[in-house]
Amino acid sequence: MEIGFNIIVDKIDDYIGWFSKNDLYSYDPCDFVFSKFLPVPKKPNMRLYKVLAYGLDTYFPSIGRLTVKKQKSVISSALFSEGLMNMINLNTNYEVYLPSVNREIDWLINKNCEGYCGYSWGLPFDWCMGDDGKGSGVFAPVGTPFSTLSLYPVRAMKLVGDSGYRPDLHKIYKYASCLFMKELKRRYFNVSSPSVSLSYSPLDNFYVVNVNSYAAATLCLISEELDFAEELIQYVLDEQNDAGYWNYWGSQEKGREEVIDSLHQCYIIQNLMTCYDVFKTSELKESIRKGVKYFSENFIDGRGVTKFSIHETKNYIEEYEIIDIAESINMFMDVSKIFPEYHDMVHDLMRNVFYSYSNPGKPYFKTRQLPKNGVDVPYIRWGQSQIFHTLTRYYGF
Repeated sequence: MEIGFNIIVDKIDDYIGWFSKNDLYSYDPCDFVFSKFLPVPKKPNMRLYKVLAYGLDTYFPSIGRLTVKKQKSVISSALFSEGLMNMINLNTNYEVYLPSVNREIDWLINKNCEGYCGYSWGLPFDWCMGDDGKGSGVFAPVGTPFSTLSLYPVRAMKLVGDSGYRPDLHKIYKYASCLFMKELKRRYFNVSSPSVSLSYSPLDNFYVVNVNSYAAATLCLISEELDFAEELIQYVLDEQNDAGYWNYWGSQEKGREEVIDSLHQCYIIQNLMTCYDVFKTSELKESIRKGVKYFSENFIDGRGVTKFSIHETKNYIEEYEIIDIAESINMFMDVSKIFPEYHDMVHDLMRNVFYSYSNPGKPYFKTRQLPKNGVDVPYIRWGQSQIFHTLTRYYGF
């Protein structure tokens, strides 16, 4: 049984009003890790700092943000734009929001990372990549482009352009391929077939599986460098465990703790679906089938979608978050095109959103299922823009 049509529309309208009122500015669960309140050296041991940051974020968020300002992120702007275009393409009543789409697209263009080839995007705060608890992280200041971010503004621009409103955008988003082809470090392999792995950013040399799925999906979306995209896909397929999951880290990162979380499984499978739309190979389809099967059996319980496997006994503050279930619904909507048996899962999880994350009197859902005495903070980059985008896709599902 689906959620009522009017309920979905009302929630979408609530989000549009709330996002517009705040111009997509909000706090972020990561924004004060490098703030003056919590000073950290440029190559820190991040584990202790992250524990402290997440603890403050959950129980004392106002204290943790004494020196932090609300910010607007590339992902929030891109998902808001794409969500509005989803509604405009499905319901002409939403054409009144075309000026909002244009403003966001122009904002995204102006947020291009300077000093790098083509168009690329970064985070609104400093970050430390790849720390393993031993001080091995690489400091990435604001303005550093990340391979995992390009897909979102590119996808929004392509949707707007393909809808006939901004044909000029084609000349812009095509240049997103330059980051992958000229700025990121490459490492070549030949396990089952030739493959390549890209670095997370121009500053690091890490092996991260979902990075390569994002790069491949972006290239497939804009139909650029497809031979190179195939080699990126091959790396992702070679890194898949026999059980169906992907570790966050590539197998070349020796000595790192295995990290298998629901969110990155979703990202990888969604990205492979974007690639499957182009290549339609049996290898891709089988990889997606194994990945979704593992996900269905290991990350879903009566409370919704867990951050880590239901078979593990880890106690994380952020164990159930709206971002995880939002991206899970997106994933199941995608894969149901080739595996229709997952169609009902979409509706089951959307019902769970309205049941487990309801927030009476607020225009947005809860960000997390909080522990006792926890304080909910609505993060637009981390959860709220994702569930809005998911709702607009669900509207046309």
